[in-house]
Amino acid sequence: EANRGEWLAHSLASEDVYSAGNYAVTEEELAAVEDLKIKKELKAGNYGKAKKLAKTPAQHELVDASEEAARKVWLDYHTQAGEFKEAGKYTVSDGEAAALKAAEAAYHESERATTFEAALAAGKYEQAKKLASGEAELAQLDAKREADRKEWFNYSMDTGDFKNCYVYAISEEEEAAVKAAEEAYPEKCRVEWLTFYLAESDWKHARDLCVTEAEYADVDAKQAAQRKANIAAAKEAGDFKKAAKLAEADDEKDDVAQAEEAHTEKSRQDWLSYYIEVSDYSKAVGMCITPEEEAGVDEKFEAKRVAYVAEMCKQGKFHVAKQYALNEEEIAKCDEHEEAQQEASRLEWFDFYLCECKFDKAGELACTTEEFARVGAEESSFNEKCRLEWLSHHTAKGDYVSALGLVVSSEEQDELKSTMETYRVEHLKYYMEIKDYAKAKSTACTKEELAAIDEVAPPKTGWFGLF
Repeated sequence: EANRGEWLAHSLASEDVYSAGNYAVTEEELAAVEDLKIKKELKAGNYGKAKKLAKTPAQHELVDASEEAARKVWLDYHTQAGEFKEAGKYTVSDGEAAALKAAEAAYHESERATTFEAALAAGKYEQAKKLASGEAELAQLDAKREADRKEWFNYSMDTGDFKNCYVYAISEEEEAAVKAAEEAYPEKCRVEWLTFYLAESDWKHARDLCVTEAEYADVDAKQAAQRKANIAAAKEAGDFKKAAKLAEADDEKDDVAQAEEAHTEKSRQDWLSYYIEVSDYSKAVGMCITPEEEAGVDEKFEAKRVAYVAEMCKQGKFHVAKQYALNEEEIAKCDEHEEAQQEASRLEWFDFYLCECKFDKAGELACTTEEFARVGAEESSFNEKCRLEWLSHHTAKGDYVSALGLVVSSEEQDELKSTMETYRVEHLKYYMEIKDYAKAKSTACTKEELAAIDEVAPPKTGWFGLF
């Protein structure tokens, strides 16, 4: 019953009419199922079916209220969408009909005003005139038309379209202005083109457009300034042939020649430094032009050679260092470095073999009496340490024979016997506790121990005595 109630509630909440009908058993539950059926039909907009299902006044009120709410929603929707004919189907009172008529009039007025503004903005004056409503919009149309006329008038005048200018002129003053602009237009164009050619450095065409001495002088001055700027740019780029071609005055030609000499000298110095840096002696000497520079190159290469020999010795590459050594003193220094390194390596390996207990290899590297003595002492110490460790190991395992083989003094032998006897007694006691009398007898050494075992051990019984 509890499960039925839960499933009924779940079916009602999930609007599962079929399942809810199966779980309902009381009048209240059946009424709830009927309410659910009506609500689903209302949600689907099936008001006719909902009315057929309604039986109680409350259900009829619910259906009527839902239908009325839906009617108002559709009325508002069609009204806002401008579908006034369709919206009229949903009016039920004179008030709603009047409101709908007013909304339709406002809608059409809004559409007219919007279309008027669009036609006005696009310059469609005849269409705007047909759509205009009232003196204000007609005045607005006239103002817009006049503004557009002036705009086209000014544009035509600026572009030199004077024929079209006269079309837009409507007064004597405007016609006079057009005539004056038409007369001044050739001069205006000449000045504009002169300015353009000067900006493009087109001196020939610019000079062809000059009409006054001042304009000729201005062209010559700008041409000279441009030529000097081009000379400077060519020198900066190292194009001295182009710079010499552009130079006209003697001082300009001398300046280009001096700049070329300075550039050549700087390039030679740069290449000289580069060849010294990469140790190319023949090319470095080839860039020298004075004995002093050759001496400087020799000095720098000698310093590089000495530094390289020292670096090779430091890296242990003595065969390379000796290849660059030039005298017996340098070769002797290389030998000293090599011997010192070999001795350091020998001592390092000698200490390594001692640490690794490889005494035979350490003995091969020993050179002095002290080193041989050290090898012997280290080996003896290591062997003694190993003997004691193995003695302790065999003693702990109870291996008396192996432990006895490692004993070297009577004190160690007595200590071993005492330890082994302690182990034997402990084992005997353990075997007696677990009643393993066979192992206990194998561990016993005295008559007293054997007798004690016989007292507690059960008598032996033959196989035939069991039958």
